Amino acid sequence: MLARLLRDLAPFDPTIVGTFPLGLQIDGSDLDIACTCRDLDAFERALRASLTTAAPGAAPVRIERVALSPEAMVAALAWDGLPIELFCQPLPVHEQAGFRHMIVEGRLLALGGAPLRDRVRALKLAGAKTEPAFAQVLGLAGDPYAALLTLEDWPTPRLRDLVLAALASDLTASPPT
Repeated sequence: MLARLLRDLAPFDPTIVGTFPLGLQIDGSDLDIACTCRDLDAFERALRASLTTAAPGAAPVRIERVALSPEAMVAALAWDGLPIELFCQPLPVHEQAGFRHMIVEGRLLALGGAPLRDRVRALKLAGAKTEPAFAQVLGLAGDPYAALLTLEDWPTPRLRDLVLAALASDLTASPPT
């Protein structure tokens, strides 16, 4: 069904983003798919048609407009026990915040390796969303979604210093076992 859904939505450049490509999914994580379309009504029609033919039992739980700039559409559904969330905005996928967060988080994970992955995953298991978990581990203040995007243009050495300092301070804050 997922392959069929992606094929049916191909004109909208469906791109899997978020926790699954980063290997940070936990039980209950949803599969995030970002799409692009200038006409959100056309996207909704294509999505409903695809779900009717590709996965008759995967009717959307919700489809709603989101007041962002530019406006977006979010659709949530479940297929075979896997929650799926589709996000569509009239921006190229690589310019959308969800994709940009994933790129920054991927860079951070490449620098922080298993120690960073383990700390983020532990916070996710405790109920945190991915971006707030990264922000907490890294000590980023303010809105975690905006804070992560401020790291987009940081050079690798500066990101590495941030990650190493966060991991070192986390180790010194932990009581000895």
